[in-house]
Amino acid sequence: MRKLIIGLLCLAGLAVVIDFGAAAYSEYHVSRQLRAGADLSADPEVTFHGFPFAAQAMSGRYDEVTIRA
Repeated sequence: MRKLIIGLLCLAGLAVVIDFGAAAYSEYHVSRQLRAGADLSADPEVTFHGFPFAAQAMSGRYDEVTIRA
């Protein structure tokens, strides 16, 4: 029983790490696209707020997005 609980906790932790990694990857790519599209001299700061990011990305609706140029 202990191994099952430890395995589930590790799986949940991995899911959280993957979700934050996907958010960071998306923030980077949106930032690069905004820089190229708006002809900016530096990458703007893009932040997707809310958890889980994967659920927001699949629905196509984001709770809050902050962009600073």
